[in-house]
Amino acid sequence: MPDLGWKRLLCPVDFSPTSESALRVASAFARELGAELTLLHVRNVPGSSIPEGMLEPTGELAHDLSAPADRPLEAWKTAAEELGVRRVEAVTSVGEPAVEITELARRAAFDAIVIATHARSGLKHAILGSVAEKVVRLAPCVVISVTPEAASRQG
Repeated sequence: MPDLGWKRLLCPVDFSPTSESALRVASAFARELGAELTLLHVRNVPGSSIPEGMLEPTGELAHDLSAPADRPLEAWKTAAEELGVRRVEAVTSVGEPAVEITELARRAAFDAIVIATHARSGLKHAILGSVAEKVVRLAPCVVISVTPEAASRQG
């Protein structure tokens, strides 16, 4: 693999099978490039996507909401380590996922984001939107999207 110069990779996870495939892709990049890998789980607060000022979660509420994700996220961190990644960090955040992902990528100067896309279309896409699509538009770095088709080829 050519040296891309990537030293910091971000892999947002939602604990779905496609997200697990993104973890495997991100782990392979991190292992081959000797990069550190940060796993991020964003807990979406109901109403957090409404106009500013209508709901502002306190630090305590944000911690309480992210607590249930801590245990599975630690298991995913362990999985990345078992895939040969030397430096893995697992973090949680609360808010609108695409915004949280891209703000962390900008703030922490990540070189690339490896993210799963669920390939929703039609009404599901109109209602739920696409976090991966928003991340591609807003990201300050390279974004690698792992589709369900690519995930199925990985096994």
